[in-house]
Amino acid sequence: MVGGKALAELKQGRLDEETTANVGIIKGGQATNVVPDRVEIVCEARSHNMDKLQKVTQDMKETFERVAKENGAQAEVKVIEDFVAYALKEDSQPVSLAVKAAASINLKPQLEATGGGSDANVFNSFGIPTAVMGMGMSKVHTTEEFIKEEELYQGAELAIALIQAAAKVKKA
Repeated sequence: MVGGKALAELKQGRLDEETTANVGIIKGGQATNVVPDRVEIVCEARSHNMDKLQKVTQDMKETFERVAKENGAQAEVKVIEDFVAYALKEDSQPVSLAVKAAASINLKPQLEATGGGSDANVFNSFGIPTAVMGMGMSKVHTTEEFIKEEELYQGAELAIALIQAAAKVKKA
C-alpha cells in the first residue's frame, strides 16, 4: 500500500518537450490474500536536459523516501544511469554519412533528437560517434505499432546505401 501511495504522487508521462517519466515494473507479494512485506518498483526518467533529468530523479527519490517515512516503512532508492544522453552535430561523420546515403536513393532525412535509448547511447558514451536512423514506423511503442511495406523496403535500400557510403570513407 505504501508503494501505491508513492506512485500516486509521482509525475508521470510526458513532463515537457524533452522529459518523460514512467513506472515500468511493480512486483512483490507471494499470495493474493497477504499484504506484501516488500515491493520493488522500477521507474524510468529520460530527458535531453541533464538538469531536468536530475530534478525528476531527485523528486522520485524524495517522494518514495517521504511517503515511506510517513507510513512507517522504509524505502531503498537506487538511481542507475542506463543510457547517457548524447547529441551529434549535423556535420559529424555518422550524420553526414547517413544524409549522403539517404540522398543517394532520393530520400531527404529529417534530423531530430529523440528520447529513446539504444546501443548508440552506449557507443557515444565511449566516445564512438554513432547515430540512430528511424525507419518510418508509426504509433511506436503501442499495441498499434506498424510500418508501411513501402517504407520497410526503403529501409533496406537505405541500409545498402549506408554500407556503400561507409565503404568509401577513408580510414584515419
